[in-house]
Order: sequence, then structure tokens, then C-alpha cells
Amino acid sequence: MLIGAAIVHGASLVPLLVFGGAWSVAGLAGIRQAQRQVRDIAVDATHVVFRYQDRNVVISAHDITDVGWARWDPNRFASLRFRTLSHGVIKVPPRMHGFPGFLIELRRINPGIKVPD
Repeated sequence: MLIGAAIVHGASLVPLLVFGGAWSVAGLAGIRQAQRQVRDIAVDATHVVFRYQDRNVVISAHDITDVGWARWDPNRFASLRFRTLSHGVIKVPPRMHGFPGFLIELRRINPGIKVPD
């Protein structure tokens, strides 16, 4: 209906309608991604808790084998990846408040883990 109205009122409105629709789809995808992203990470005794908006994922600290960024990301803008034995790869935001302290605690519990430089 909107495309028909744009064509009737002027052909110059069609590109604006296409760009507006693309930005709307991109915005909705961003909202969906924000809901599915880890909000907080905490160490609880020998377990690591990944807190999402609507759920928590609790895994043993010994299940985490590797923490790092992708090779193609030298500037550390992509998601930080936690490789685990039980849950595969868990992606978290690249810059989280208190992350160095979390890594120190994680290495204390699991000294065999590979961590970023």
C-alpha cells in the first residue's frame, strides 16, 4: 500500500521508501541482537554465570577452554568468544566493565585456560 501511494504521488518517493524500509529492518535487527546479547558475566565459586536479558547460563569454570577475539579483528571490535566444552561458543560484547578482574579470577579457578594478550 505504501509503495502504491509513493508511485501515485511521485516516483521520487520510491527510493526514500526503500531506504526508510531498509533502516527500519536494520533497527529491528539491532533490537533483536541487543536482547540476545550477554549483559553481565560473574564468577560464582567454581561456576561462571552469563546473564542475558531473559535468562542466565551457568557453566563450570573448568568447561571454558579458550577466551579470545577472532583473528580477523586486530582492533578488538567484534564479540569476545568464550569456547566451552558444554555450550559451544558464547559471544559477549568486546568491552565489558570489570573484565580484567573477571579474567584474573577465571585464571585462578582454571589455570589451563587460554586468555587474550
